[in-house]
Amino acid sequence: MPKSLSTPSKRSAPTNGIQKNMLIEYMEQNPKLRAGTFSPDFTFKNAQTLWEIITIKLNAVPGGAKKDDWRMWRKIEIIEEKAQKSPTLLGPDAEVVADDHKFYSIPAPGGKTKRQRFQTSLELSKQMVNQVEYQNNFTNEYYIKKMEYLEHKIKHEDKMLEVAKENLEISKENLKIMKENLRVNSSILNILAKK
Repeated sequence: MPKSLSTPSKRSAPTNGIQKNMLIEYMEQNPKLRAGTFSPDFTFKNAQTLWEIITIKLNAVPGGAKKDDWRMWRKIEIIEEKAQKSPTLLGPDAEVVADDHKFYSIPAPGGKTKRQRFQTSLELSKQMVNQVEYQNNFTNEYYIKKMEYLEHKIKHEDKMLEVAKENLEISKENLKIMKENLRVNSSILNILAKK
């Protein structure tokens, strides 16, 4: 009976080169399995059957890692990546890099490799960043123009307020003059009325 993925088990040994090459060839022959997407003509049950077939073949390789559960082989990319890390900081050897390149170059049903999908995703991300920067610049320019307009409007309104204050002072002076003229005219009328 296969072990459950949730039950802890001791660490599995890394795959050997033969197993890795077999898995690469198998994935090249089964692009729908490689893509990991399901459809009416390729269900989870189909994928499970294919994984069980390759598990039997991979476990039969002498000297290779043995996986009790077919689901463990799905994680081969992660397992291999960890196994390839070099303790000398020089990185993996050229053969491992070539195998990895071959593994990541397997086309999915859409016709693009994992690397091409990543590059497309990266280009789309750059376009989105450029678009956001453009929108930010446009928005910033809009707000700068709006602030300049409001500053101009405030200055204009301040000038209008100063003019209104000056006119008010002039009106007050005119009112004083008119009151004085009215007082003088009243005095003249009183003098004339007494005669």
